[in-house]
Amino acid sequence: MKKNISYSALRDSEARSSVSFYQELSDKTLKYIGKITSHDLQMSTSISELKTLMGINYNALAMIVGNLKNSGYITMFLEHEKPAKAGESHVGPEDLRIKLTKEGLNAILKNSF
Repeated sequence: MKKNISYSALRDSEARSSVSFYQELSDKTLKYIGKITSHDLQMSTSISELKTLMGINYNALAMIVGNLKNSGYITMFLEHEKPAKAGESHVGPEDLRIKLTKEGLNAILKNSF
């Protein structure tokens, strides 16, 4: 007996599992940001430090950080310690900083993200 496979149902299932996967990674990432910054709203971490700790690639991390930023859990900013030479601009992952917001800290503490 041959079963009919609904390809749209398979695509929907795959899409739902991808969303769930990235949501779980977002939750884990938020916890790591809190741990790295000692839950201090004045402290920040870099994207490169977070990537190393999480062990994921920059594409996945960009999606996760985008989700957290859109949720209002983090803020991002560029930090330059060394002035660039004339005509050069070197901005790397170590320059992209992340801070927790009050909403992000509350989400970690309440475990309600």
